[in-house]
Amino acid sequence: MQVETVLSLNEFIERMNHELACGNAPEAMRLAQLMADSYPSSAQGLFCAGSIGFQVQQYQSAIEFLTQSLMITPYYPQAMEYLLYALFMEKDQIEFPPDVYAGVTQILQKPENLNSDLIVRVWAKLVLAHPFYGRVVRDAALEDYDAFKLWFSGLSTDELALLSDDFITLGISLYIFPDVQIEHLLLYIRRFFLNAAQDSVAQDVLPHYEKIALALATYCFNSDYLDINADEQKKLDGVLASIKSGGKVDAFMICVIASYDPLYKFEDIIKVLGKVFSPVAGKKRLKSLIQQQIEEPKTQEKLIADMPSLLQIKDDVSEKVRQQYEENPYPKWVLPKAVILDNMADKITGYTKSGAKVLIAGCATGAYPINVARALPKAQISGIDLSLASLCYGRRKAIELKVKNLEFIHGDILNISEYGRKFDVIETVGVLHHMKEPQKGLDALLGVLNDEGFIKIGLYSEYARRNIIACQKEFVEQGFAPTTKGIRDSRQYILALPEDHPFKTFMKYNDFYNLSMMRDMLFHVQEHCYTIPKIITMLAQADLEFMGFSDIGLDDAKLAYQTKFPEDEIMSNLENWHIFELENPDTFIGMYKFWCRKIKAKR
Repeated sequence: MQVETVLSLNEFIERMNHELACGNAPEAMRLAQLMADSYPSSAQGLFCAGSIGFQVQQYQSAIEFLTQSLMITPYYPQAMEYLLYALFMEKDQIEFPPDVYAGVTQILQKPENLNSDLIVRVWAKLVLAHPFYGRVVRDAALEDYDAFKLWFSGLSTDELALLSDDFITLGISLYIFPDVQIEHLLLYIRRFFLNAAQDSVAQDVLPHYEKIALALATYCFNSDYLDINADEQKKLDGVLASIKSGGKVDAFMICVIASYDPLYKFEDIIKVLGKVFSPVAGKKRLKSLIQQQIEEPKTQEKLIADMPSLLQIKDDVSEKVRQQYEENPYPKWVLPKAVILDNMADKITGYTKSGAKVLIAGCATGAYPINVARALPKAQISGIDLSLASLCYGRRKAIELKVKNLEFIHGDILNISEYGRKFDVIETVGVLHHMKEPQKGLDALLGVLNDEGFIKIGLYSEYARRNIIACQKEFVEQGFAPTTKGIRDSRQYILALPEDHPFKTFMKYNDFYNLSMMRDMLFHVQEHCYTIPKIITMLAQADLEFMGFSDIGLDDAKLAYQTKFPEDEIMSNLENWHIFELENPDTFIGMYKFWCRKIKAKR
């Protein structure tokens, strides 16, 4: 279909969608380009052109249109979301124009309701693709610290301005990002700043240093201070001793200290904040740091003191698991993800029931139950967990996000019957396999599930975790303990391995870049792994009907399964899935996650 005359914006959109629905991607894309040329000042038109480009997998065109849309209407929510996904999907190694960095900066400035994991991966991708940032990262990875120190101290104010602009500092601050090269650069900068903290820093570079150091402090806090060497610790102790004896202190120095340990640990620093800085001067600049590292931990301590333990923890393994998560709450998160439900939610009638009662069994630090509560504002959500530290992290975040339909319960799911409630839906993902006897945990949960209810279960796959299992055994042989030092040492051990070593795959995971999350992945105190035949046995013992997998880690696994087993239209044959997994052992890299219901409910 050729367009001879210029159409109205709505006519363009209607025709594009028609051509797309008919499978005519080239014509839909031609119309998108013509619409963009005809309405170059329409943010809506450019967004629609970008969405068409994304849907037909022409990601470079989509990125161009979506970026133009954001330059016309900043913070256009749909344009930010599509731009994020288009940048993630673009696989070609290209140099992105400046407007793309400006568009992503908008995402970093307003990341709420977007996928934070995806944001930081896209951010890291753009850093490495940038002519200046990418060169800095690569050069730092190749040089020793002394060479880096010489280079960094010679940066011009313009170059420091680039390193301290919002794109860089907001990206560093947002969340942990899985890129060891960028991490290496940041740790070198932190070391440089520590050595500079007691020196006289030139006034023209100090604002840039301070802005980078503030972002670094946030990044290091988010990663649980994953990497600190003995020399830096000795230097830090000297800086702290100087402050205690009345030595100089400024905002830059406090940011540097906060990049090695959280501020709430240092009474002398807290006193300085109250005496030296006025609200108008340094204290205002440090507002976000004070909030993160002093006020929020203090709030959580109060919440812990006020949190009743409704269900006793009697099981010895449950107590060991509780202790692990008191020391290292999991997972660390900053922003809530987009408000979405499980991709099988349309089949789970309990979700849509008026006043549905939903239990998240093993709710950890609250990210998932908060997501469910926001997605189901008329439902009553309950989250139970062993760890007070984890629960109160979640309680604080729920208060901040004004989530009203969520309650947290401290206790062991083995004793959930003592709570005296029944639930329409129960989700227990990543929990049963950390119990001494997972079947007993499942039975306890089924005891509080309504007869017409549904349960979602998440269990580790023995095949998908084969490298993790091997690594856990190796760590025992190497003598790495589940302590801060042991985890740091084990991480350096992995980083030093040859590039083709299977343990190197862990460097792709977020868990590798956070101390608490790495402990959960490689040092857990209790862990069972499953195969599909074991799951079949578990479900048979519990009298449960398998309904289907809700989330599969391997890309295109469902399509590949349908091709291999076309007769299984609803993809619920576990014997077939076992055959498929044997041929594709990474299929359930994120866990087996599946829905069930009581068989008697079907009768």
